[in-house]
Amino acid sequence: MFKDAAFLISAAEPAWARGNPTPFGVEAPSIAPLNAARLEPLEGDRDVFGDGTVQILRAPGHTPGSAMLLVRLPKSGPVLLSGDVFHTRENYEKNLVPGVNTSRAESLASSQRFRGVVANTDARVVIQHAPGDFASLPAFPEYPD
Repeated sequence: MFKDAAFLISAAEPAWARGNPTPFGVEAPSIAPLNAARLEPLEGDRDVFGDGTVQILRAPGHTPGSAMLLVRLPKSGPVLLSGDVFHTRENYEKNLVPGVNTSRAESLASSQRFRGVVANTDARVVIQHAPGDFASLPAFPEYPD
């Protein structure tokens, strides 16, 4: 459906995924976004539309190119999607770092950054691997506004 869309990804991510030796659990040729026609590498953070409504924020640790997403909705306000900064609510609540992450130090720094964004924006937190967080969102095609 979106064959001509640009895929925004940290420049560090494809380089890491295509590394030699191949990182554990990664099969770079099978990762569709790495083969996208319009792969647009990011350096640092990105204000996607230039108006602050959608921001990709660098959050390395799970992998070198991990990110979180801050979305500012017109009525319900800011929402911060964790990406892989946290894998579970327990990771978030107890500031735990999964052993599969590539860097414990970067994971902890990204956790601190995530918490700072929440504190500074009063964003709603959505932990992307937490079923309860997804259950609290409207079912497609509805959406939070």
